[in-house]
Amino acid sequence: LLGRGRGLQFHPGNVNFRRVLDGYQDEYERAPRSQRRHYASKLAEQMIASGIRFLKHTDDDQWLVVTPTEAKQTVLQRFRSVRKKRDGVRHGQTAEEGCAKRG
Repeated sequence: LLGRGRGLQFHPGNVNFRRVLDGYQDEYERAPRSQRRHYASKLAEQMIASGIRFLKHTDDDQWLVVTPTEAKQTVLQRFRSVRKKRDGVRHGQTAEEGCAKRG
C-alpha cells in the first residue's frame, strides 16, 4: 500500500515488501549507478508478475493498482531510504554531511 503513516507502515503487505527488498539491497548497491533504475524496474516487474500488488488510496476511499512506473518508483524509494538510514543521512542533509557527523 502506497502512502504514509503508521497504519500503512505496519500493514502485513508492506512489512513483507520491505523484507523482500532488504534481501536485494546489497545487490542493488553493487550495481553501477547507471543500472540501478533498470534493476529496480526489473525487480518491480518480477514482483508484479508473482502476484504482488502496489495499491494507492484515492480521495473517494478506493484502492487502485498503480502503474508499473509507480511501482518502480516505490522500489527505488525503498532502496534509497535504506541507504540513507544506513549512512546516517537525515532529511535535508547531504551524504557528506551525514558521514562527517559519524566522524
